[in-house]
Amino acid sequence: MFKPKGILIIVILLIVGIIFYYFVNKNSNPPQKVLEQQVTVSPVPTKKSFVSSELGISFEHPETWQIRPFNENGRDYININTDVSNSNIANDTSAYYIYLSNITNTKKLSFEDYIFPEDLYGKDRKNLYSIQEVNGLKIYKSDHLISQSGSLLHFITPDNVRYIRISLFPYYPERPVVNQDKILESLENLIKTIQFI
Repeated sequence: MFKPKGILIIVILLIVGIIFYYFVNKNSNPPQKVLEQQVTVSPVPTKKSFVSSELGISFEHPETWQIRPFNENGRDYININTDVSNSNIANDTSAYYIYLSNITNTKKLSFEDYIFPEDLYGKDRKNLYSIQEVNGLKIYKSDHLISQSGSLLHFITPDNVRYIRISLFPYYPERPVVNQDKILESLENLIKTIQFI
């Protein structure tokens, strides 16, 4: 039969085997299922250039936007019908509109006095607009113009005499309209490309 010494060796080998198996499997990671992930790449929108000799500017815009220059009462405008919806209603084709026009500060007033006259807006008018500079052009931005309620306006000037006014409609900062963040990004991209010619 079995000798006690033989049984002891078998038990020791069995214990060593179990300990070895435990440590080998403890440090190895179990095989993991590789997940396939689909990456959707949005196409970069194609840009088109637009030149307006009437307004004396050029700019780039998404090719899906419809540009319509027109003259009303002897004044030149550009109407841009964007393809950015401002509605959650199915089959509603409402979209944001951008209007550009040329204004001239013939009296060479400060921007504040020219756009926000003290008799309409009071003495403290600095909080009605912000200023930034892009590509050497001053850009005044406001949503406080009384005659343009519900619009965001940018006034772009190379010299504080000649301005391009850009109106975005609709715009409500307190109650953002659908896709307002998207249209603001598109508008900022358009503004960065404006050049006076």
